[in-house]
Amino acid sequence: MSEIGGHRTPGSVDIVLEASKDPDVSMRHESVMILWRKAADGLDEEGQIAARLRQATLDPDPDVAAVARDALDDLRRLESAAPGD
Repeated sequence: MSEIGGHRTPGSVDIVLEASKDPDVSMRHESVMILWRKAADGLDEEGQIAARLRQATLDPDPDVAAVARDALDDLRRLESAAPGD
């Protein structure tokens, strides 16, 4: 999964979005971390990553849910700090 995390293509986002729903908690955790980085890098043009991160805040694993909350908080800070158009 980590090798896909470095790719900056829409296809890689789709793969990680799907992996974030995996039954394996470690796969979900790693996927949410990768989605956070991809969104911070500006790869969430359609809002799919933010939507998945919001869903992940309800993950039954508290660590996955916490990472998703941290990601959303961070992305909000980045958005508010970005220069206006």
